[in-house]
Amino acid sequence: MTTNEQTCLRCGTVNAVGAKFCSGCGNPLGAPPPPPPQSASFPSGFGAGGGAGNMRSARLNLDPIQAFAACSQAVTSLGGNINDQSPPNQIRFSVPYKDTWTTLGLTAKLDGEVRITPDPQGGSKVTITAAVNVNSLIPLFVILVIIGLLTFFVGVLVAVLCDFYIYSKLNGEVSDKLAQSILQRATDAG
Repeated sequence: MTTNEQTCLRCGTVNAVGAKFCSGCGNPLGAPPPPPPQSASFPSGFGAGGGAGNMRSARLNLDPIQAFAACSQAVTSLGGNINDQSPPNQIRFSVPYKDTWTTLGLTAKLDGEVRITPDPQGGSKVTITAAVNVNSLIPLFVILVIIGLLTFFVGVLVAVLCDFYIYSKLNGEVSDKLAQSILQRATDAG
């Protein structure tokens, strides 16, 4: 190695002095290698509900820098925001989700993370985890509680009206018919 080169601490590739990222693996030069990817669950505080999200992995025929740029572009094209990033290895994002049936037309938020690692066979391995931000579901929960309460009260109102109708019917027509029947039988007997 000459004074015009620097070695990547992650993969050992020799790079030109002044390069910010390794040409072999995309790791920031001068930085220690990143820890191995974590499990499918979000880091503490990520996802706001502490629950594990869905995980998908794919191999892209792009170097880590290109894969990072492509994933960043994909997040923003979906209307998402990049909350934190460590080029070219990690992106944390939030993406809105709105659906007539699933969210009753309200917007829920999905929090996620993209991890990009060099693939030994070439290209990059991209792992994406995402989960619903539970706090974004509070308006939906409130609406569902209100619908439930309204349904309950409408049910009670219908039951009261039915009881009133039955009471009126029994108290009016049926009691009149009963009185007439008793009087008729008494008259017939007498």
